[in-house]
Amino acid sequence: MYKRALSLFICLFLIASVFLPYDSAVYAEEPEISVKTEAVYASNTAYTGPYVNVGAVTLPLADHMPGTYFTRNGKGCTCHYSTDCIANGSACNCMRYYPTGNKATCEIDLLGVQCFGFARLVFYKCFGFIDHSMNSSLFYNVGSLSRGAVNETSVKNLLRKAAPGAHVRLSKGHSVSILTMDDDFIVIYHANAGGDGVTANAESCVVSTRRYTWAAFAESALAGIDYIHMPYNYPDSSVVLTEKEKGYYRITSDDGLRLRAESNTESTILSVIPYNTIVKVTETDGFWGKTVYEGKTGWIFLEYTTFYSALVINPSGNIQRSETDGYLRAAMWRMTPDDFSQHFDKQSLVLKDASGKDLASTDFIATGTKVSLVIEGKTLDSATVCLAGDVNGNGRLDVGDYLIIRRAYFGKYTLSGVYAAAADVNGSGKVDSYDYLIIKQFFRTSQGDLFNEF
Repeated sequence: MYKRALSLFICLFLIASVFLPYDSAVYAEEPEISVKTEAVYASNTAYTGPYVNVGAVTLPLADHMPGTYFTRNGKGCTCHYSTDCIANGSACNCMRYYPTGNKATCEIDLLGVQCFGFARLVFYKCFGFIDHSMNSSLFYNVGSLSRGAVNETSVKNLLRKAAPGAHVRLSKGHSVSILTMDDDFIVIYHANAGGDGVTANAESCVVSTRRYTWAAFAESALAGIDYIHMPYNYPDSSVVLTEKEKGYYRITSDDGLRLRAESNTESTILSVIPYNTIVKVTETDGFWGKTVYEGKTGWIFLEYTTFYSALVINPSGNIQRSETDGYLRAAMWRMTPDDFSQHFDKQSLVLKDASGKDLASTDFIATGTKVSLVIEGKTLDSATVCLAGDVNGNGRLDVGDYLIIRRAYFGKYTLSGVYAAAADVNGSGKVDSYDYLIIKQFFRTSQGDLFNEF
């Protein structure tokens, strides 16, 4: 009887926790998604970590350890979802004015309450200011994800651009601070998430930490990520920000982007590059890129741009650009332009057949296809496709290719240029018996790995 009652209590508690809403201080709420996570703080035990230093600040904050309340009276908020509470915090326990709870004696007005205000407090403690628009020159948005773009890989790639103390705003209406991250897990530090099991009752405004696998965190963020705020000048030099790559970038800031003399926000402003302008970045320094605009050489902050194209045609995956002849070599056939473009990350390519005619979406990429990198009407790089065995230039490996290579091997047909390169499927530098035998074997087995040396 005791066990049955205990099981019933646990079930009711779990059902209730699913419907416990997140903070609605800034955005409309969505129901919390139940995911498998691990509370870093174990109930009824002292917090043992993880800890992380951000400059001179240690997280979690000593006066807001897991299990405490982010409120004015150190207790759960009693009118958590009232309009007055969300608007200014004056009608309930929710903390807006830190640390006294009163505007006249506060250290800082967080301009927000509940989980949103707590994330701002963590940001303020780490970096000396709140991430409000009045301080827009001091911080930036690492990026965002729309609802349909959220998955384990996209979330991990985005958040790993940030660092401890960053404010992550989830589209479902919840704010968290990053505590630690590695290849397998992210640990967050937040308030008003039901306590993560820290307290017996899932009261409002409980401070807690929680460790997620990247897959679990992605599931909790399925509604999207609105932003991830980071300071321009991160106080811990040991934290390495993701290096940007060289290439062409499009300016995305509506007001344009400042071109500065050096790669920091304190240097002289040389010019303002208008919105939607494409610039060439020839050197990078962390999140900064060196470029030339209207004859002036300077640096721009690349988080207010989108990567538009590489400097040269640069394939990936199963397509390789030969260092000897410059051909784009592949042992793949029946590729449409869309299939082919998947191997060129954000590169502005124009595709034409061997005669110079634009390829249709249903055409096949073939030996002899011309690939050009075009930026604002200017061709900056070009290359020719070379498909293994495709010597008749139709984008397929068929009996016609077999017969041509057979004739070339016996000296009855002459191949030259890219077509001779396509016939040399074993990479020996000439069309020989091995090439003939590989093609012959392919028609018997259809094994693409016969062309590993191509």
